[in-house]
Amino acid sequence: MKLSLKQLLGIAGVILGVLAIVLLFAPVLKVNVLGFKDSFNGFDVYFGKEDDLFKASAGGIITFVLLVVVLCASILKFCLPKYMKILNFCIIVCGVLAAIFLFMGCTSFMVNIKTYDFDDVKDYCDLGIGAIMSAIFALCAAAVACFDEFFVKK
Repeated sequence: MKLSLKQLLGIAGVILGVLAIVLLFAPVLKVNVLGFKDSFNGFDVYFGKEDDLFKASAGGIITFVLLVVVLCASILKFCLPKYMKILNFCIIVCGVLAAIFLFMGCTSFMVNIKTYDFDDVKDYCDLGIGAIMSAIFALCAAAVACFDEFFVKK
């Protein structure tokens, strides 16, 4: 069975989408508050936990939804080739937006600290490797969709 370039790019997009979501389990945020130093994975930071420092944040939930849309659109390209242009556009837009949100991970839009009242969250946290790599994979998925749409002929 010989795969076309469009099919290979579709497989690459699915793999990159899965990696972007899986890397949210890696540390996405390193916090240093009043002598408290720790790193937290994306699901703890974005969705919050009862016994944790964070509450659910709108930016984190939007970022997760955007990454899921990138993955679903990449999968749907195989099932609905008639809508490939719309799906590629969706992957490009959602992938870039998710990467932007992940790179601004130390803002109060993305992190909702419930224990302390801080003026600026950026003073107390740094991006972790999970957020950086997840953003890079989301951008790569968008680049693959862009290449598929604009440079590969049918």
